[in-house]
Amino acid sequence: MKKNIAALSIVFLVSVFILNEINKYMTGESLSKIKYTDAQINDFLLIGRNSDKFVLKGNKLIEKEDRILIDLFKLDYIKDGEPFKIDAEKGVYFKNRDILKLSNNVKIRTDRFILETSILYIFTKKRVAKSNQKVHLYSENMDTIGKGLFINLKKEKMIIKDVRTVFRGI
Repeated sequence: MKKNIAALSIVFLVSVFILNEINKYMTGESLSKIKYTDAQINDFLLIGRNSDKFVLKGNKLIEKEDRILIDLFKLDYIKDGEPFKIDAEKGVYFKNRDILKLSNNVKIRTDRFILETSILYIFTKKRVAKSNQKVHLYSENMDTIGKGLFINLKKEKMIIKDVRTVFRGI
């Protein structure tokens, strides 16, 4: 009887060991098949400080292979002591081309004016921005509508094409 119990105990322990090894192998196989697809951050806040200061907020940031998608893009930026804000419903940063595409209700605000368009491309390495869409630039005393926009961020110059401007209070 003791030999039977000892034999059954050995068989049971060996069975448990074998099942445990099979489980480890199966789990390892399942985990090795998992592939990384996207990284996602919800309700994010990114603060940067070099010669300029900026705060980037958004509802969702998703990193894909070659791009970063941003929902509710909100950038507060201070350059040479002058603040400005850039808002858009969507933002896509193309990592391999260093291009930021802002779309859907793009709005740039400074202390002096507000600029609105539907799509704006910012070429981050060249430090220029472009749009071929309708552009609305306005302030307290001026209202400008055009189609097409070029901004040289280094020289702080802006060109709007096909312009119609109305001045108020002059």
